[in-house]
Amino acid sequence: MRVIKNEEALVLWDRTVYTNKTVAHNIPDVVLKDKKKGITYLIDIAVPGTNNMANTVRNKMDKYRELAEEIQRTWKTRTRILPIMVTATGVIPKKTVENVQQLGGAETEMRAMQKAVILHTTRIERKVTGEE
Repeated sequence: MRVIKNEEALVLWDRTVYTNKTVAHNIPDVVLKDKKKGITYLIDIAVPGTNNMANTVRNKMDKYRELAEEIQRTWKTRTRILPIMVTATGVIPKKTVENVQQLGGAETEMRAMQKAVILHTTRIERKVTGEE
């Protein structure tokens, strides 16, 4: 079980979210419940190809819509779905910038995400081409 809990926030990752009504997609990457603001964020992270970025964002929003509604009803909190995307080439869409800022992140966090994705992409390329 992966949980961080204090008087200000609850953070869950790699964990099933149980609600009164059974929903098909109930394991987002991260659930952040900000107790002070009374809002719960469903955060889903993806590294799509550049051509598939808009489609991936739309799929993530649709996938967790029902869970967001159930959490809002069950936990009595406002709920937002925040897809966090960085393409395999390091492109960060505007929506991800807005979402990271909403979570209190800044340019430093976005640069760290880009660096991690690019390094991993190049590692995969080296494995495929036999250079590693």
